[in-house]
Amino acid sequence: MKAFVADLNDLKEYLMNVSKRDAVADNGIFASDSMVRNMITRVNTLLRTPIVGFGASEKYLAEMGVATNRDGTLSFNEVEFEEFFKNNRTAVLGVAKDNLSSDVDAIAVEVGKITSQTNGNFSFEYDGVSGIATLDGVQLTSTISGDQTIFTSTKAGFETMKLKMLTSQIPSSATVSIGESFTSKFSSLLREFLDSNGDFDDKQKSFDDKLDTYQEELIELDEKEDAIRTRYTEQFMNME
Repeated sequence: MKAFVADLNDLKEYLMNVSKRDAVADNGIFASDSMVRNMITRVNTLLRTPIVGFGASEKYLAEMGVATNRDGTLSFNEVEFEEFFKNNRTAVLGVAKDNLSSDVDAIAVEVGKITSQTNGNFSFEYDGVSGIATLDGVQLTSTISGDQTIFTSTKAGFETMKLKMLTSQIPSSATVSIGESFTSKFSSLLREFLDSNGDFDDKQKSFDDKLDTYQEELIELDEKEDAIRTRYTEQFMNME
C-alpha cells in the first residue's frame, strides 16, 4: 500500500509541476492547458470515490490511512491501515484486484468488460417452478450449455456479465458481488489520456491542425505580399 501511495504521489507531482502557474518562477509547460487540469481533477475525484462491491458497505481510501495533504500530495498512515485491514480484508483487496464472486459457491461470476459494469452487491433469485431467475428484481435470460445454465442480462451496466452454474445446482437465492478495483479504474483513466484515442493524442492532433492552418495563412500572406509588390513595381515602372 505504501508503494501504491508513492506511485500516486509521483504522478500527482508531475501533473502539478507541468500545469503550475507561477508569477515569479517559470510556468509549467501545460500551465494554460485545461486538459491537464482536468486530469488532475479527475484523479482527485477518483481518490474520493468509494470502493463498491467488496463487502456489505462502501469503503474509502481515507479509511485505509490514505489522506490528502494541503499541497495536494498523499500521505499514508500505516497504523490506520493495519487497523482497517483487520476487519476489512476484502475491501483492501479492492485497491488492487477486481471482485467477481457470490456467497454461494455454485455460481461462477464472469464479466467481459469490468469498466462498463455496474458495481455493487446484487440479489439473485431463482424460481424452480417457473425457471425464472432475477437479479435485483430484473429478469435474466437463461441459456443451457451442456450441463450448465448461463444467466445473462440486457440491463445497462450488466451486458457483459454471465452467471454460470450447474443446471442441477441452481440456488434459490444468492448474493452476487461485483467490484472494479481502484487500480483498474486508475489504469482506465490513464489509458483514456494516453492511448491513441485519448486526450493527449487529441491535443496533439489539435496542435498539428493549428500548425497546418498557421502555415497556410503564412503562405497566403507571402503570396499577397508578392502580388502587392508586383503591382506597385508595375505602377512605378509605368510612371517612368
